[in-house]
Amino acid sequence: MQGRCDDIERRRRAQVARVRLELAGDAPPGLRITVNGRAVPPSVLGLELPVRVGSVTVQGAAEGFEVFTETVTIAAEQTRGVSLRLRRVVAPVVAPVVEVRRRVWEAVLGGALAAGGVVVAGIGAYNLGMHGTEMSDPTSHTIHQRCAPGAPLQSTAQGAECGSVGAVSPILVGAGAAAVGVGVFLVYDGLRARSVTVARVRPAVTLGRMGGSVGVELLF
Repeated sequence: MQGRCDDIERRRRAQVARVRLELAGDAPPGLRITVNGRAVPPSVLGLELPVRVGSVTVQGAAEGFEVFTETVTIAAEQTRGVSLRLRRVVAPVVAPVVEVRRRVWEAVLGGALAAGGVVVAGIGAYNLGMHGTEMSDPTSHTIHQRCAPGAPLQSTAQGAECGSVGAVSPILVGAGAAAVGVGVFLVYDGLRARSVTVARVRPAVTLGRMGGSVGVELLF
């Protein structure tokens, strides 16, 4: 009877090995450990656990740390130590997504405004240039003066003559010149290349039951 019991004990020992789990430093909060897929509490750290002979896979995970995985081969009645090396997750440094844009609509508006300003200023300049010039009327055989719009007429012995040029033509010239200046600026500003941040990125850590991953998340 004793011999049979000894034989059973020898066969049992031939199928059992031991693994000792170790961790440098304090265990992080929420530490999860599995041995061959079986969850074990962190309190087993430093102790020897019985396992089947052969390959033994140990995993450790915690929030904010990379998943640790190590596989060792243990023979019968042998004890192997496995040190859980948990490394903190380092967020990748990623530049924002930048796109070069131009305001074409602004350039078109500036071109139209500049063209209109040239026309208005040209009309005002033409009226100023023609103010006071004498013109003959072939019907009445008289000579009269061409006056700028808004210019007052003065009576003389020879007839009506133009007075001062008035305010209309100078205003047209000034307004046209201002419109040309603003239009040129809008054309330049619209065609100027500008960098626009179309999306921002931030590190994203995804943690599962026994694993995790690090990536980036786009914010539009």
